[in-house]
Amino acid sequence: MNAPLQIAFHNVEGYEDVKELIEEKVDWLGRVYDRVTACRVVVEGPSPRRRPSCPYRVRIDLAVPGGSVVVSRTLSSRAVDRGLGGVIRDAFDVARRRLEAYARRMRNEVKSHGRHPEPA
Repeated sequence: MNAPLQIAFHNVEGYEDVKELIEEKVDWLGRVYDRVTACRVVVEGPSPRRRPSCPYRVRIDLAVPGGSVVVSRTLSSRAVDRGLGGVIRDAFDVARRRLEAYARRMRNEVKSHGRHPEPA
């Protein structure tokens, strides 16, 4: 993806490994839909004001022609063992699905609910 990438970290330590994972996932999204014009990823770590049950939050903002795709994911208390990498992977999986759906809409490949013929 040739789009400018912005990565912001809040309350996250050891972010070099996380940054590499994000860059890899952004390149992966570029293969799914190559018309992304900008990408911003915000990774938030635990905050004293936030509930301890959701220590990490990842938000992905993708600018595409004619709109945007936004994904926000938090680490659920059931998936604490997956850690920050799991939240990032989940967020990028959702972003991929939304980009694919957006690309289908742009190509007019959306399913249409045609009318059923009336019985004679």
